[in-house]
Amino acid sequence: MEDVFNLVKDHPKAVFPLLASFASVILHEFDMKPIVVDVSGESSSGKSGLLLLCASVWGSPKEYIGSFNTTKVAVERRSAFLNSYPQILDDSNGVNDIKMIQTMIYQFVNNIGKLRGSITGSQHTASWRSIMLTSGENEILAYAEAQGVAARVIPITKFSFEGEDKSFSGKLYTSFTDNHGAIGIEFLNRWKDKRTIYLQEFEEYRKMYLEKSVENDVARRISLHYSFIVFIGKVLNDLFNREGLDVDLNALEALFYNISNDNKAVDRPLLELEQLLEEIDSNRNRLYVDYDPTQTFSALYHNGELYLTPAYIKESLGVNAKQIRSAWLKRNVTVTFKNKDLDVDYTTINKRGRAHKGILINKDIIKKLGFDFSTKEF
Repeated sequence: MEDVFNLVKDHPKAVFPLLASFASVILHEFDMKPIVVDVSGESSSGKSGLLLLCASVWGSPKEYIGSFNTTKVAVERRSAFLNSYPQILDDSNGVNDIKMIQTMIYQFVNNIGKLRGSITGSQHTASWRSIMLTSGENEILAYAEAQGVAARVIPITKFSFEGEDKSFSGKLYTSFTDNHGAIGIEFLNRWKDKRTIYLQEFEEYRKMYLEKSVENDVARRISLHYSFIVFIGKVLNDLFNREGLDVDLNALEALFYNISNDNKAVDRPLLELEQLLEEIDSNRNRLYVDYDPTQTFSALYHNGELYLTPAYIKESLGVNAKQIRSAWLKRNVTVTFKNKDLDVDYTTINKRGRAHKGILINKDIIKKLGFDFSTKEF
């Protein structure tokens, strides 16, 4: 194990999915639901090799890993068969039906198969409690529209084995080809001897990562699973200290900050707002400033403030509009107004003798996202 781990220990984006492979088999002991860990990056960046490494913890890598060229039913049955062992699927770009990915994620994290009937009554419903590891050139979140999906995926983006030479992939492959499966069984054997102690120690990690995610709703929701996977790194350091295993827990903490602060895909409400503002910024004909626009407008700029119209938000976000607006209001992305003693996110703006409904966007948020509608020529 230490020979394999030493090859990747300086790459926290590789260490984290590897730890997730170990964490999967004891997820049920902490009464935690499944989650997806997705690794994305450019072609030939080493993603598939990383998944082979993760699979080698439990068995023959090439026989273990599945493909996205599959069906929801097949994923369900494979998850049930593996039970607590990690479900590993390579290359999301190869999926036949993109819409399947969102449904597949929801099905997997809810850890129960679809209820089906038969001529003799209801069939047995499959269940599992594990972690799914996926890879692709694009983030798996790019294929999902529902806001809730982001809270069910830990995204490891822009992956690569940076700084390694051309011989690295060969060394990595050779390192686990002849020794697959042994470390996983040894981990479980050593875990059993100290499991009671570890079950009590995890709470400290859970609280620590919860505090680190206080300003990001989605990061807060994935912090439980992230902290658990990092905790398994601490457990491995303890169980295999005689073998010289040394997981850098500080590097994994820094990676969490990167996911929370820099990866906007994990924060779906803010990402949606940024896309709306980009559209308005690139098409000023739909921004009502001083003169009546020649076409249907999407936003109003009034007294130094930017208001989005409810109709534009509904048109752009569709069925997710209500959820996104609620998230904005909760996080003070939009401003709260009173309407018959109710808190609402819209108000009435009077321009040139006409009244228009608008949703006021917080100036600080607009500035944070890099837009400035007050200083540009219209």
